[in-house]
Amino acid sequence: MPCCTVKHLSHVFCASIIACYSIPSFSAYQSIYHKPEQQANSFLDILKEGHASLYFRGRYEYANDDSPQPDSNPIDPISFKSSRAYTLTSRLAYTTAHMCNFWGLMEFNNVSSYWNKHHNSGAFTTPQRKEFTEIPDAKGTSLNQALIAYQGLYNTQLILGRQKIKLDNGRYVGSVDFRQTPQSFDAITIENKYITGLELFYSYIDSVNTVLQNQDTALFAKRSNHTHLFNSSYDIYPFGTITGYFYYIKDQAVASLSSSTYGLRYNGAIDLQRAKFLFVSEYAFQSSNSYNPVDYNAEYYLVEGAFSHPICDIGLGYEWLEGNKLSTGKAFMTPLSDYHIFNGWADRFSVTPALGLTDFYLYANARYRQIEFEAAYHNFHAEANSTKFGHEIDLGLSYSFLKYYKIYAGLADFRGKTSNNIADSQRFWLSLSAEIA
Repeated sequence: MPCCTVKHLSHVFCASIIACYSIPSFSAYQSIYHKPEQQANSFLDILKEGHASLYFRGRYEYANDDSPQPDSNPIDPISFKSSRAYTLTSRLAYTTAHMCNFWGLMEFNNVSSYWNKHHNSGAFTTPQRKEFTEIPDAKGTSLNQALIAYQGLYNTQLILGRQKIKLDNGRYVGSVDFRQTPQSFDAITIENKYITGLELFYSYIDSVNTVLQNQDTALFAKRSNHTHLFNSSYDIYPFGTITGYFYYIKDQAVASLSSSTYGLRYNGAIDLQRAKFLFVSEYAFQSSNSYNPVDYNAEYYLVEGAFSHPICDIGLGYEWLEGNKLSTGKAFMTPLSDYHIFNGWADRFSVTPALGLTDFYLYANARYRQIEFEAAYHNFHAEANSTKFGHEIDLGLSYSFLKYYKIYAGLADFRGKTSNNIADSQRFWLSLSAEIA
């Protein structure tokens, strides 16, 4: 794409979102940062030869949750009111040219909110509208990324500063790009590909900047951490990729989120000439560490298979997050995850229930020119006692046009098991985005 010009900007300002895209469960770790092509010969050229990019995303979101409000009368509970949010993300990023193998990136993110009398962005950001269903897109401005990278060592990259991190399919660590303000981390990261087929990753996280980082009044919008992430993957061609990981989370703001998790993941593919059969299996074990006041152990399993064709994908899977029927705070948890793309788009299970969760799901994606369609069905149960939580249907349709623009419509319809007092929830999105890089 061309660099930003006044003509391009005039088109963008008339625009506004893409929204709900999903990261396949089959993806392996790949760095999201790469050394710029432009080379500088002086410190002044580092900025002069850099590259700016703009991104705009306007979105209408409707959310309904029939759950009772926390402070309502338990005898005659009052459900949350339907919420509507009209928001616009404006994002400006600047990547410098590289010099002596150093380069930098800075990104600002602003969210504007319009006609917001029915918009509750949650976490005490809009206490005057707490009776409405939460839509966590708060208005405000944030410095979403600010980093310096160094690539002077052979097949090694060092990244220092505020950055995005996505590991594997985002189940444990992700950037939650669906929300208007993405999640980022204040961290030191080392990536190494010295040995052919082997990718090594380590990151020390000092702070987690959540999707509400642009609001100082938000509860735990920025959480102080002493977290270590280790991830390594090896390509065992032609059999697939095996990944091992260890994540030590020490959350100083919310001690109950602290844990130690280690696991193995296997991605494979079988070539069927015109199509491929993809499969993934994963196991993880999690335990509380010394910083968590609750002592617990929990396990995680994932099995998924899919047929992939250039014009469509069809797959099914089963995900299992262990819980505990005797006490809370002992379920398998993923507090740094790209939560929206897992266990249904209605976000009913963005936090693992105390009883744990099993999710049997089917999905299909289709592509034709600039049109993409996706559909998914989920069946949810409690892991600890097999209580039925409900089922969900998700539908999404997007259309890309005029090189820079994308329009998206999405629907999530969760139907709770009434006999188990699980409330229904629905969400709808209509968005238009424009990106000039």
